[in-house]
Amino acid sequence: MPKTLPKLVRDRIPEVLKAKGLDPMYHQAEECRRVPLLIDKLEEEIAELKAAKTEGERYEEMADILEVAAALQASFDRETLGQVRLLKAVERGGFEKLIVLVD
Repeated sequence: MPKTLPKLVRDRIPEVLKAKGLDPMYHQAEECRRVPLLIDKLEEEIAELKAAKTEGERYEEMADILEVAAALQASFDRETLGQVRLLKAVERGGFEKLIVLVD
């Protein structure tokens, strides 16, 4: 599912493209753009996971989602994020039981 440029890509993509004989135009975004860019990338990867047809494709897309989530997580204070996550889990539970609200 191609996305129009510009878009956030993995760190080594310019190097990979150059090795294929291409001359990519790119820049490193300012740190203040980190969270919005990563959120956009997460949305892109989620759409790709939804569109995945095979188990292999789903694994590929899930790996991408985890990579983006790890980069996004690094943008937050780890201790505060952990506390908020734990509090929400205690108050509202997690997603292990796959509860679906229908009404």
